[in-house]
Amino acid sequence: MSPASPNHHATRTTTDVDGATVVAWVSGPAPDAPGVPHPEDAARPIVLVHGLGASSRYFRPLTQVLSAHRTVHALDLPGYGSAPKPPHDLGIEGHARAVVEHVRASGLRSPVLVGHSMGAQVVAEALVQAPDLTDRVVLVGPTTDPDARSALRQGWRLLRDGLREPPRANGIILSDYALRCGPPYYLRQVPHLVRYDTEAAVRRTTAQVLVIRGDRDPVVPHTWARRLTDAAPHGLLAEVPGPHIVMMTAPDHVARLVLDPAWSTTAPGT
Repeated sequence: MSPASPNHHATRTTTDVDGATVVAWVSGPAPDAPGVPHPEDAARPIVLVHGLGASSRYFRPLTQVLSAHRTVHALDLPGYGSAPKPPHDLGIEGHARAVVEHVRASGLRSPVLVGHSMGAQVVAEALVQAPDLTDRVVLVGPTTDPDARSALRQGWRLLRDGLREPPRANGIILSDYALRCGPPYYLRQVPHLVRYDTEAAVRRTTAQVLVIRGDRDPVVPHTWARRLTDAAPHGLLAEVPGPHIVMMTAPDHVARLVLDPAWSTTAPGT
C-alpha cells in the first residue's frame, strides 16, 4: 500500500473531473466487527477533505476511529498527496467541484462532509455549488479569518501553530508540503485560500454546520470560529483541546463529535 494511504486497510479509488484527479482512500468497518452500526447509520458515509499543502495522511488517526463505524473517504485533492497535479490552476471553487463530482460518482448518499482548514472552505463551497449534496458538514479549524486575510498573516499564524503541534504532525505536514504538494503549487494555491469568503458561503447553506476549533489554535481564533458559527443558519461550535491539526492530537474527541447525531438537532447558533 502506498505511504499516502491514510491506513493500511484503505482501498484507493480515483475520480477524474475536467482533467483533474481526486484520489480517495476508502475504508470502513468489517461487516461482522463488534460495534458495527445499524445499516441506516452505516449508510451515511464520511468524506474527509484536507487543507492547504496537506493530504489525506494527516487524517490517519481520525480515519482509524471513524472507519470502525462508517465508510470513510479520505481525499487527496488534485495536486496534493498521491493525486497528480492538475493541468490548470484550481481555486477553492475548482476543488469543491472535484469533491462534488467524487461524491456523485461514488454514489455516496448524504455523506457527512468534513473539511479541515482550507478543506473547510472547499466543503462550504461544495454546498454552495450543490445544496442537495448533504445536510451535515463539519468545519475543523476553518480558514480564513477576515482579520488575517493576507498571506503574511496566515503564514505567521501557521508558524506559531507549528510550535504547538507534536513532532509527528509537523513531520507529516512538512513532508507533504515539500515532497508531495511542492512549494510552487503551494504558493499558487495560497491566494485562493486568502481571498475566499468562507463566511458568505456558510450563510448560503441550509445544512447543519458543526464548527470544531482546537482551543490552542492560533490560526482560528475563538472570535472567528464564533462568528462563522453564527453566520450559519443552523450552526454549532465545539472547542476541543489542541492546536490547529486537532484531528491528529485529539482524534477520539473529534470523531465523537462527527459521529454524534445530537448536534444535527441542536438549536441554530448554539
